[in-house]
Amino acid sequence: AVSAISEKMYLLFSSSVLEPTRDLGIYEELDLNEYFHKDIGALRSAGMMRDTVDALDSFCKGDAKASFDAVADQIDLSPLCRIGEASTIKSEITEAVKDRIVKVRKSIEKVKGWMDPYKSQESLTSEKIAEFVAQGEPEGLRQVMGVYSDSSFFKTYLKRWEFRGEFLDLIARLEQGISALDAAGAELAKKLASFKDQY
Repeated sequence: AVSAISEKMYLLFSSSVLEPTRDLGIYEELDLNEYFHKDIGALRSAGMMRDTVDALDSFCKGDAKASFDAVADQIDLSPLCRIGEASTIKSEITEAVKDRIVKVRKSIEKVKGWMDPYKSQESLTSEKIAEFVAQGEPEGLRQVMGVYSDSSFFKTYLKRWEFRGEFLDLIARLEQGISALDAAGAELAKKLASFKDQY
């Protein structure tokens, strides 16, 4: 039953989170280097941005300055062209984009991390999982740990089914008790048979 619960919990997560994420084009093997350029300055759009900043700077220092000076006695339009140094503007814009790339990549990597069914169990191997299951841990339990580890159901119930957990220990002790009772029953049956043979 615990394996079935784990399976259904993972199925819910998969259909509610993983499938829509894959539909967005984010999947386990996604190589972000194919989408994020290392040298954004070499992009055509970066060149267009630089040209536009240079054009604004030239306009403000040329035509706009002459026009603003012509109406300066009526209105001060000079603040419209207080943009700073063109080189500084271009550098700041480029750095802002680079910073955003880092943040977006981290966000996507974080989303990709949730696609690992054994999230936050880095040392886990398929062999180790098979060993845990062979030792009595319900199949599929490890797949839901990362997603549901903060839920009270996981903390108070499912976690107790882990390998070396409380419930597996109880089951082992129960099996020992049953074996002891079986052995005692067999011994009693033997003594009873011996007793019957004597009388």
